Amino acid sequence: QATPIVKSTISFYSERLEINYDPGMVIVDKRKKVICTRDKCLKAFHAQMKENPYDVLLNDLIRYREELGLNDWLYCKLVRKAVDKIYAKDKELNKALAWWFLLNESGYDVRITVSELIHVFLYAPSDEKLMDMASYQEDGKKFYNLTAKIYNVNTRTAVFNKPKFIANPEGKNFSFSLEKMPNLKPDPVTKKITFEYLGEPKEITVKTDKVIQEIMIDYPQLDDMEMLNAGLSTSLDESLQTALGQMMGGKSQREKLEVLAAFTRSGFKYKWDWDVYNEERPMFAEQIFHSKYSDHEDRCALYFYLVKTMLDLPMIVITHYNNNMTLGVAMDEKLKRSFDYEGKTFTICDPTHPTSTGE
Repeated sequence: QATPIVKSTISFYSERLEINYDPGMVIVDKRKKVICTRDKCLKAFHAQMKENPYDVLLNDLIRYREELGLNDWLYCKLVRKAVDKIYAKDKELNKALAWWFLLNESGYDVRITVSELIHVFLYAPSDEKLMDMASYQEDGKKFYNLTAKIYNVNTRTAVFNKPKFIANPEGKNFSFSLEKMPNLKPDPVTKKITFEYLGEPKEITVKTDKVIQEIMIDYPQLDDMEMLNAGLSTSLDESLQTALGQMMGGKSQREKLEVLAAFTRSGFKYKWDWDVYNEERPMFAEQIFHSKYSDHEDRCALYFYLVKTMLDLPMIVITHYNNNMTLGVAMDEKLKRSFDYEGKTFTICDPTHPTSTGE
């Protein structure tokens, strides 16, 4: 007989989401013949789950992925939230295997490794470069440790066993890109930013989003180009476009670039990452508005976004001594600090110097 569908609610950042699931999807394995980390157990667990009514839950999860505009990383966290709720009374192994199964059924190639302490870790392949996630290479792909990153587990000295059973070898890679922010219910916070333009103090009011800031607290560290291509929350984007757009009204292209450079140079306090965190810690552009200090890479991300969205000019990223970063912009007027690259003339527009401290 079919079991009645259960309705439950999970918290996901600022959202309260209703999920439906059939209790028949939960495997009860008193003899431990299905829920274990041996190959035959994984194969049996997968086969039994395929026969169980898991699609009720999966349909809800995939629907939320589309409605909320979640990328693969955030969807992975959403699936785990649902698993934790449904399997609240079960052991971690049960939860890990259910999580693994649902991600594979969602279309991904997620694989399991088992540490010497019988801890299960989920890995997913990605073409993007992640700077702070444990990984291994196999089948021409680089797999990143999702479990260790989400739960902040140091696996540096762990010894792993990789089961031979692969649930979805043709599944797609993970994307961690944040070019477009998710459609989560915003929690805007108003901030005033003072900066200096042509020797005069200017003040603008912006609205940041605490929800996006929460997402970024434990977000995987992407390489420089992925960080530059990340978007802003809707509230911050709209307030910046309005305030800075008004300041740039009636100005030439060069003067508009100068307004944006003055904003990134003097609107925020400067400190090198190593002086603050004792390590390199690049930020997304949105994080600058929530942080006490920022450095050259962070401001490049913000300037890059503002020039791209407000002026739509070609840009080039330049890294130099001590991994410092700056930007070149292809503008109408040719200035002294210009150079030619691949048929275009770029002018250095440094979003940090010469006024870098904001104090």
